Amino acid sequence: MDEKRKAWMKAVIESLLYASDKPVELQRLMNAVGTTSKSTIREIINEISTEYENSNHPFRIKKLEGERYFLCLAPEYSEIVRKHVKKPLLSTALLKTLSFIAYHQPVSQAVLAAARGKEAYKHVRQLIEKGLVEAEKSGRTLLLRTTQLFADYFNIKNNPQEIRKYIEGLLEKSSGKS
Repeated sequence: MDEKRKAWMKAVIESLLYASDKPVELQRLMNAVGTTSKSTIREIINEISTEYENSNHPFRIKKLEGERYFLCLAPEYSEIVRKHVKKPLLSTALLKTLSFIAYHQPVSQAVLAAARGKEAYKHVRQLIEKGLVEAEKSGRTLLLRTTQLFADYFNIKNNPQEIRKYIEGLLEKSSGKS
């Protein structure tokens, strides 16, 4: 492949990752640049990732289950941006469902629905789509837990005990302000 075509493909892939509010599947990236080569797309994504990491760039590309990719902020920039940008990633209802999952993980979808209501099923689908929650079949329900992307977004360790402490700290802060 010539360098001009590769540069164009790289720009298209980077643009799609930037513009998407949820992880982008490998197949969608392949379709966008008109290739059937998974290895070409993986190679381009690796090049972009390496450039970002080596140049102190504020973005990182996260690879999620099912060969999906998501452009996010490097952890060291997350807190600064959150303080100055008021555009929420999630609605209040979605955030409440996510915090319930994060605090009680691993938690069954049945327990979540009992606590949060029938809308929880829609919320779980949206959170999985965004790459913040993963689900594993457990009998007739799903077992839910947060992902590494969730931990990266909130700049915390991907460890249920650490996440629980973080949430408890947030609750203490908010109750102290009341």
